[in-house]
Amino acid sequence: MKLSVIVPVYNAESFLQKNMMTIVEQLTPETELILVNDGSKDKSADICEQLCQISNNIRVIHKENGGVSSARNKGIIHAQGEYITFVDSDDYVANDYIRTVLSLIKEPIDIVFFGATIVGEDKQINLRPYFEDKQLPDRKGLDDIYTLLFTCRLNEPWDKIYKKSIIETFNISFPLGVNLGEDLIFSLQYITYVRSAKMIGKMIYCHTINPIGLGQSKVTMNTVRYHDLTFSKMLTVLKMLHLSEPHYQESYETMLQIITNCCGKLSKQGYTNKKIYECVKKYGWYSEMMNRQYTSKKSKLRKRLMSWRMYRCISFTFNH
Repeated sequence: MKLSVIVPVYNAESFLQKNMMTIVEQLTPETELILVNDGSKDKSADICEQLCQISNNIRVIHKENGGVSSARNKGIIHAQGEYITFVDSDDYVANDYIRTVLSLIKEPIDIVFFGATIVGEDKQINLRPYFEDKQLPDRKGLDDIYTLLFTCRLNEPWDKIYKKSIIETFNISFPLGVNLGEDLIFSLQYITYVRSAKMIGKMIYCHTINPIGLGQSKVTMNTVRYHDLTFSKMLTVLKMLHLSEPHYQESYETMLQIITNCCGKLSKQGYTNKKIYECVKKYGWYSEMMNRQYTSKKSKLRKRLMSWRMYRCISFTFNH
């Protein structure tokens, strides 16, 4: 088996059949589709079972609800493919998705990146081809990938193809109990062991933005803890890879933007400045982030408002 496509499923009855058929119709003898039903309460389980009747290369795994990370990890355990990729149940793929992916992994490669089309709530389509077609036979050419990862622009697992042997050898998994940043943590763990990569700008995946997304979800003090896990992993990987100062600067710029947005939302929800400050100051990256010099006007302003603990102003200034 060459490729395993893993799909976590939870309460997806309204779109599951239609979206999965875009994959099912392309399956070949060397590809498999693994549907992980994560304790759905609607008819998703029945739809998964119906899909299984179409092909022997479709399998369904039923488990108690544990979240998307738990479902993906379960899929990895059961995957028989040499390579693994992920598809969200509310997304769909281009009609040459499987053919393109198989061509990209015909020769040994550690990771593949491909383009995606992003469809918003208003049906507006945004294209995300972050790179030109190229192959990187060693680490020397991975700088562009590191930049995209460390600036949180390449978080998701659905625009990548992973080598299963790397995941197994280094015991890489999606972190449990983390509701924010789990995709980036997985990618950061994996990229540490990558020695070769391919990138194509062709957009073979269509990601649908859920109207009830993270941007509209409630922010709590736990949100800061989740960011801490992501930031800590990011800094660890930076050190492990012995990357240059510009990568550190890019990472801290990203961290500053994320944490100021978070503090602004906390203030807007009624948390006091004192409580917010007590929450963020205890993390090691906070003092490093605040001691850094920033060049962009926005970053300078963010840092100034943070140092003055004017968190509500952050919310007004940056429209959060």
